Amino acid sequence: TDAAIPRLSRRRPLRLPRRPSGLRGVGAAAFLAATALLLAGCGEVRFGSAAVVGDQRITDDQLQTLVDQSLSSPGVRAALPNTEYRGDLGAYRRSVLNAEVERLLAEEGMRRLGLSVDSSKVESRYRFIEQQSGGPERFASQLAARLAVSPALYRQLVRTEVIESEIGYQRGGVARPTEAELRSLYEQYLPTAITAELSLIRLPDAATVSQVLAQVQSDPSAFPRVAAQYAGQSGQGAGEPQKVPIAQLPADLVRRIERAPRGDIFSYTLKNESGGTSLFVIRSGGIERPTLESARPQLEAQSLRQAAAAGQKYLSQLAGELGVDVNPRYGSWDGAKLAITDFVNPVIKPTATGLPTEPVPGQTGAPEQS
Repeated sequence: TDAAIPRLSRRRPLRLPRRPSGLRGVGAAAFLAATALLLAGCGEVRFGSAAVVGDQRITDDQLQTLVDQSLSSPGVRAALPNTEYRGDLGAYRRSVLNAEVERLLAEEGMRRLGLSVDSSKVESRYRFIEQQSGGPERFASQLAARLAVSPALYRQLVRTEVIESEIGYQRGGVARPTEAELRSLYEQYLPTAITAELSLIRLPDAATVSQVLAQVQSDPSAFPRVAAQYAGQSGQGAGEPQKVPIAQLPADLVRRIERAPRGDIFSYTLKNESGGTSLFVIRSGGIERPTLESARPQLEAQSLRQAAAAGQKYLSQLAGELGVDVNPRYGSWDGAKLAITDFVNPVIKPTATGLPTEPVPGQTGAPEQS
């Protein structure tokens, strides 16, 4: 898969500190000062705002809508405790807010530079990542389980990345690959990218091969059911088509597939290095040779990521010019990192703790000392 696909946050989400039980260790004056700071916010943040980017406001309600929409996607809310957020909704809101702030900066940068991003570029990038992950259903499942993100929110992250790459190409000193360079990369890429689609049934002996071959040739729809019978106890994935790079297949099998019409079912004997054999009945889905156009997202991926990183540097400068203010309830803006980090109140000083004792069930670390 594409290891550098855009994430909800480039930083590992920081856990909010454990909520203290009461106001132990905080004097009245410090508490009043902290309260005033929280109520006043900082910079230009106004009441009801999660963040302000230049003259654009992200309200608490808008942020909560984005969070709810993502969490309502199948599997996302249930997966949240098992992701890097560990079920921390505060950290999750902060990451969603971070993505929205970065989106506004990217859109403003694009406007200032007179750029435009065709929706087909975004869709091409999204589909490439989706296909690398095994298709729409599997991709949506992975987004939920690994990142706690809905496909809709992820598509927006992809759009932001594409905008940043366009900015990087124009202002970040990254050269866009030429057609000649892409064609050269394609010629290098093609030998490892040609695949054969195969469905396999592994069988114990020649007699069974003959029996099974006759059965599935007369009734091709029975192939998955028959495959499951010989796939062990689970039968999981038996008979399902698999795309295998032809560079990994024996030469005689490749020649057989190239001669066979799509959907052909035949027997095959694989000779092992040890001198033994493995017997198969195979259904061929044909050979797929990616074209330059279909391979373009793959060939452009590295350049796009480099350009996006350069574009983010431009957005950091733009953020300083516009001004980005984040409500302290959500965190603190770090312009150099283009990220919202966990807010640390400078008024409240941590109190010294005594010797560690057994933690309260459900908590980590030592309990606070009064």
